[in-house]
Amino acid sequence: MQTYLSYSLGEFIILRVNIFNFFLYTAPVLSNYIILRLRKRYSLSSIFRPLLKRMRGTLTGFQAKCQGRFRKKQRADVRVFRIGRVSLSKYSSSIFYSFSTTALRYGAVGIRIAVCYD
Repeated sequence: MQTYLSYSLGEFIILRVNIFNFFLYTAPVLSNYIILRLRKRYSLSSIFRPLLKRMRGTLTGFQAKCQGRFRKKQRADVRVFRIGRVSLSKYSSSIFYSFSTTALRYGAVGIRIAVCYD
């Protein structure tokens, strides 16, 4: 994405802003992406492995908590995926949070995502 700014003298400055990475890693976008992949019957590791690999250098912290029945077992599973630090008790850190649920083949699933930028 390129943005052109002009001064009163008529000179143009090309300002290149990489906004795509910021919007890609917001919590609602990530939770919707994960829910769509789960509905297509992808496994949790095949969803999170490429995401965590891409996010490793760009974010301060990322935490995803997946709860529900992913297999035929009667008890629900809880899986947590983390990168960096996400301090949910600090007021000064900027954290984007999202929660979404869906019904899968074996029952309900909930996804909680917290993304931290500093």
